[in-house]
Amino acid sequence: MFEVKLPKLRDDVEESLVVVWFVSEGDAVEKGDRLVEVQTEKEVSELDAEESGKVKEIMVNRGESAKVGEVLALIDPEGSPKPKPVKQKTAVKKTAAPEASRATEADVQKITKQVPQKEEGAGEEAPKMVRIAPGLRKLARELDVDLGQVRGTGRNGNITGDDIRNAANPPAEVDVDKAEPEGAIPLAGIRGTIARRMVESLQQSAQLTETAWADVTKLVSKKEKLGGAVGWTALLAKAVAQALSAHPHMNAHIADNKIEPRSEINLGFAIDTEQGLQVVVVQESDKVPTAELHAKLVELAEKARSGKLAKAEGSGSTFTITSLGGYRVQFFTPIINPPEIAILGIGRIEDHLVLEKGKVHVRKRLPLSLTVDHRAVDGAPAAKFLDELISLLEKPKLFMEKKKE
Repeated sequence: MFEVKLPKLRDDVEESLVVVWFVSEGDAVEKGDRLVEVQTEKEVSELDAEESGKVKEIMVNRGESAKVGEVLALIDPEGSPKPKPVKQKTAVKKTAAPEASRATEADVQKITKQVPQKEEGAGEEAPKMVRIAPGLRKLARELDVDLGQVRGTGRNGNITGDDIRNAANPPAEVDVDKAEPEGAIPLAGIRGTIARRMVESLQQSAQLTETAWADVTKLVSKKEKLGGAVGWTALLAKAVAQALSAHPHMNAHIADNKIEPRSEINLGFAIDTEQGLQVVVVQESDKVPTAELHAKLVELAEKARSGKLAKAEGSGSTFTITSLGGYRVQFFTPIINPPEIAILGIGRIEDHLVLEKGKVHVRKRLPLSLTVDHRAVDGAPAAKFLDELISLLEKPKLFMEKKKE
């Protein structure tokens, strides 16, 4: 018996959700046929049959999650479909036209493989033809289900085995008192994966958040001169990358009860999408010029929102930045993206009145929220990193590239 196991689709993902099965138990499949579609927090993948045979048992049903290495289904190699015999051409015997008219209605159905035509003048519409895999068509016949009345819930509206089974056994009437509230959203798919990872992050680490203001008056002035060539996220990322270079203990992973320092600075950026929060990654961010970093972030954000993010563009981060600066939010408590040991939250820049030498001046200040895993970083080292970052933001010439002549 061949076991169809869930492969490791991403280095940072250990679990996937079964979205839809393209086959049913008892179906004959050939090597290379589509079997199942699975979804992680960041992407959707299709798994193909690695062996020919008959689907003996589906172990993980649609809507259920499976861990890497878990058996999704069993394929019986002995049930491999036999090669179809080649039909030999036979001579066609001509018959008179009156004889041809004797064909019965059943014969016509066998030839056309369609349901009976409606009688002339009848008001009902002719049943529509439905394109579907042979195995699913067989299942529909066994359960006496009219495929023309089944609403597909699979990719591109395709009919799945569950759709056919649900049509054969419609759910019983729901007790109104026990019914789910209207508009209830199940914690499944990407939303469910995010929920699980965030809970695991809080349960399996000791998270501490430190907050501080950064005076960004000079940085605002520099940003205005650059116009739209460089965004705020790219500017802040360059300062973060330089601060990490000076404090390498903040640029690390924690796994198997060990702290693993990372030599490369791969910044992750939390992107809000319709499917939920996703992280895009710029490899070796410290080596990428600010304008190029800005362009890269715009490109990655668009890919994330359109579901076209490649695996390498969403994994391997060593430190994450998340921003709520577009809203009226100051400080918050960002949750660490495992296996990293720190995440920086960016709030909204606001005006701030300062008294200097008896005069009131208007300054610009930026709220920063740094969450660290206290198992790997103590409060004082985290504060030193935050202080270093604030110093850079207050003196942008320390991290911004000089304009080329």
